[in-house]
Order: sequence, then C-alpha cells, then structure tokens
Amino acid sequence: MPIYGPFKKTKRLFHSSFFVLFLACMGSGLSLIACDTPATEKITETAAEAKTETTTETTPDASPQEKALETSLPDEPTSPETTLEPANETTPQEMTPEPTSEPTPEATPEPTPETPADVELTKGACQSSSPRCPPGYGCRDDVDPAVCHLSCDPETPACPAGRLCLVLSTGAGICVEGTVAQKGQACDLQKICDKGLVCVLSSPPNGTCYQRCTLQNQQCPSGEVCFLAHSKNGACITGTAGQKAIGAQCSNTLECAPGSICFLPFQQTDKICAALCDTDSPCSMGQICVPVDGAPTDSGVCKQ
Repeated sequence: MPIYGPFKKTKRLFHSSFFVLFLACMGSGLSLIACDTPATEKITETAAEAKTETTTETTPDASPQEKALETSLPDEPTSPETTLEPANETTPQEMTPEPTSEPTPEATPEPTPETPADVELTKGACQSSSPRCPPGYGCRDDVDPAVCHLSCDPETPACPAGRLCLVLSTGAGICVEGTVAQKGQACDLQKICDKGLVCVLSSPPNGTCYQRCTLQNQQCPSGEVCFLAHSKNGACITGTAGQKAIGAQCSNTLECAPGSICFLPFQQTDKICAALCDTDSPCSMGQICVPVDGAPTDSGVCKQ
C-alpha cells in the first residue's frame, strides 16, 4: 500500500520530536530513563520550566528610586466593605436641628406704674370710704363717672409719666393726670398737690395745698398744728393745739388735744373729744375702735 504524503510528514515529525527530546535530555545531564515519558509531555514541561527560569533571570531589580517610592506609598485598603466618608458631611435627613428655646408665656402681671389702667364706673359704684375697685386701684368719686385709678403711696409716690399721686380723703393715693401745685397754692381736679402735701377743700372741688400729717406723724412746722380728719389723713394748719381732754364736750376738732377729734357718738346730742385709733394705734383696754365718716374701714375712734 502506498504511503500518503500526510502520513509520511507525520512520521518525519515524530522522529524530529524524538531527536529534540533526546538532545534536551542529553544537554541537561539526565539519563534516558528520566526521558522515557511520552515526548509531548516532556516537551511541554521542559518549555514551561525554561520560560519560568528565563523570566526570573531577566527581570531587572527595581531601582532605588522605585523602591523608595513603593515604600512611601500607603497601602491601599483591601476591604471592599470599608467606605471612607467625609467627617463633617451629613445628609439632610441625618441633620439634627439645634434646639430652640421657645419663649415661655409670661403670666399677666398685675397693674404697675409701667402699665397704667383706669376703670370707669358709674357714680356711686366706687366710694372713697368703701372702695370697690380691683386690687391695686383706688376710687376717685369726685368726678362723674367715678373712676378707679392705679394706687400709689403718698409717702413714696411712684406714678407713670404724666401722672401725679393724688391723696384721697381716706389717706390713700391714686395716680391721676394733672399739673403740680405747691404748698399754699390752689388745688382742684386738675391741679394736684405735690408730694407731702394734701388738698384741703374749702369749696369742693376747690381747695388749698397744705402739708400733710397723720396720727403716727403729727410733726408740723412752727406755728402750725396737725388737724386730723381721721388717723390716716390730716393737714398742718396755722394755729395752736387744742387743750380739751378725751371725753370733754367740744364744738370742733381744733379744741381737742392732739391725736383726738370732736366726735358725735351714736344716738347722742353732744359732741365729745374722742381718741383716734387704727390697726397701728389700738384703743386702750376696755374700748373698741368704731368707724367714722370719711375714714377707711380700719380707722375710727375709741369708744367705751
């Protein structure tokens, strides 16, 4: 049978491969026993080893600059789960709003000189001798309609700007609008006596400003005497102190000794000098303090 070209070519390749293998084994110093493996496997292994050795030998060492660069470079993070985020960066959803201090609702303050308020009432609804105004107010009943004004202390008056402390017949003070009148000057609804003075009416509502005095403070200038309407209110007028003792008949207060007034007892026809009293100046033992017209409820005269 004739041998075809391809077969012949294969045969020649086989002999060539065996020859190469034989030379490789001889060149490496190996025995033929070690080279008895099939030619294709030995050729593959030998080529792979040769390639590895060639790569190792031909790889040049890194230069000093490259080594320094490799040493200085930081290691890259190897964990894929670690994510670096900006330290100060937050999402709008995570931002916590700063607490805001809400203004505490203020309680409604009681009327003070800084917050004046007047309450108009009908005539007679508030009486100077029996106040019916809200706390902190006093009644002025010499006007129509009667008006409740902010209260003030006649001894240490403190009223809003444009107002003066008017001393009422009860001895209490209220802040009213008006102009200032000095001692000896006329006083009325608009002319208000200055601090330490009181308006003594001669023809209501007109009068004259006098120095004010009380049962607890009866000091008057020389040549004047404390004329008391009641324990809470009086005026220093020209004259001398009365001489009549407590219980003596009288026609007016000027006749009675200091600290007393000429008083008409209940169901009596004759007036007598009676000692004034109030919570600060109580009566003697066995007596009671009874009210008098025009005086506050805690002021009066002593009676057996």
